[in-house]
Amino acid sequence: MSTDCGCPACNPVNQRNFEYIAPRKLTLKERIHKQRIENLAASDRAFEYVKANEARYAEHRASILSEKKMAKTGLLDSINDIASDVVDNVIGAVKQLGNDFISSQQAMLAEHLANKGVIQITDTATGKKLLSEEVAERYNDTKTFEILNSEKDGANAIKLMPAYGPLLLAAETIGTKGKNVVKDPESFVSDVVDFIAKPKIAFSKTHTPNIAENIENALKNGAPKTLNRVTNKSEIRKNRRKALRGMKAPDKGLSLDEYPFASSKQGGEGAFVKPVPVTEQNIQGGMLSSFYKKHKLNDGDNFDVEVVD
Repeated sequence: MSTDCGCPACNPVNQRNFEYIAPRKLTLKERIHKQRIENLAASDRAFEYVKANEARYAEHRASILSEKKMAKTGLLDSINDIASDVVDNVIGAVKQLGNDFISSQQAMLAEHLANKGVIQITDTATGKKLLSEEVAERYNDTKTFEILNSEKDGANAIKLMPAYGPLLLAAETIGTKGKNVVKDPESFVSDVVDFIAKPKIAFSKTHTPNIAENIENALKNGAPKTLNRVTNKSEIRKNRRKALRGMKAPDKGLSLDEYPFASSKQGGEGAFVKPVPVTEQNIQGGMLSSFYKKHKLNDGDNFDVEVVD
């Protein structure tokens, strides 16, 4: 038989006399230790979650990077990818762009004029008057540029690219600089091919501000943006001596930068010279070396230089 110990559970009558003892307050040291334990536990839970979803994160990250690359590189890198540095493929791709753009423009104009009754077109074989939609369809088949056999790979590849439609407008804007491609088709091909095929090196105002400033000042004052590479080391040293002749030695940590580069035929006497940090000079040297190697530029080959933000 159980005995009454007098606690509230055994004897409800004694509930009023029950004394509640509050838990002891933690000291500052104990609170800090407790917080650390809780933080470590939260960190462990976060790590386990990330680990469990690592594959999904990797797939998502690859997708985002791919989208960013497409948005950033646009027409230039897309055509370069299919061209594989083969000029015939570039020309074929651009000719296909030109053919499709010009025929679509002509078709839209012809359809509009036929629909308004300004023109009437008859099929010579049947003598039947063509409807405006039929007129547009006939113009869609016109070809301005003949695509050679050596150019067909590039022409076929570009038609398979995603978002090919917007590329037509982008190519016209980039390649013809606002000129009317329908009225001046030959310049469309030459300008776009030149834009795509010519190697270009860009110096950033963010990463190499002093180098960029010197180049930008030189370009504004008549220095050429298109240079021709020099591979002969003796000629490069000669150009550098001519460019720096009479210049005061720079302060510690600085180096004299010249544009046009000593490694170009335009370098040498008359180059624009500016003291720049040695770190920037080293970055520029590495960029030029990698650029020459990547594009396989030989002695006399031309390339463009530009300054970007």
